[in-house]
Amino acid sequence: MSNTLREVALKKDGHFYLFRADSEHHAELMVVLSRFAKSPELNFSWHDAAIVCRKFRQPVVNRVPGVLPSVPDRLR
Repeated sequence: MSNTLREVALKKDGHFYLFRADSEHHAELMVVLSRFAKSPELNFSWHDAAIVCRKFRQPVVNRVPGVLPSVPDRLR
């Protein structure tokens, strides 16, 4: 993964989570995802953390600025 800033948004049951990180700060992102998944106050599960992590690791291909790729409404 290049050192480009990546962004992943998660919409879940009326909540919206937005994560931004680059490859240099991937470890810090994992800490935040873990803390969110452990929190009983947040509607954020370990499954959600795994999805966000996977999206950050996917290569960015053929993205057109201003156009969202076709993804489930839950993950945008």
